[in-house]
Amino acid sequence: MVDSGADISFIKSEKLLSTAEFEPKDRVRVKSVEGSMIETHGSLETQILEGEMSMPYRLQLVSKQVDLRGDGILGRDFLQAMRARICYREKVLIFQFEGLCVRKKLMSLPGVKLGTRKDKRVKKTHPAS
Repeated sequence: MVDSGADISFIKSEKLLSTAEFEPKDRVRVKSVEGSMIETHGSLETQILEGEMSMPYRLQLVSKQVDLRGDGILGRDFLQAMRARICYREKVLIFQFEGLCVRKKLMSLPGVKLGTRKDKRVKKTHPAS
């Protein structure tokens, strides 16, 4: 799942093989969208697979109790590192990796709808002189 509002990228611990090693000294505390604090277990160097590509990336590791609809989140750290752009009109994520341009179709999650944007007229006020 891609979340441009998430500061960090992470993966649920239940998705790892039992032999996977992580770095506990890299633990961080982040605030969830609901306002609760989440402490990660540490970081993990892994490979993000996209088609034939394998992209090395360091993710934070979270417990399976974290309420999340997917296996993990690619957050702003990943989007910035890959110099990614999100095109909302075409619903695609576009980024560069090793000289290749990757275009990944984005999907909405079931039950999640983006609100429509309505034009609002704002009256400009001038300070009293």
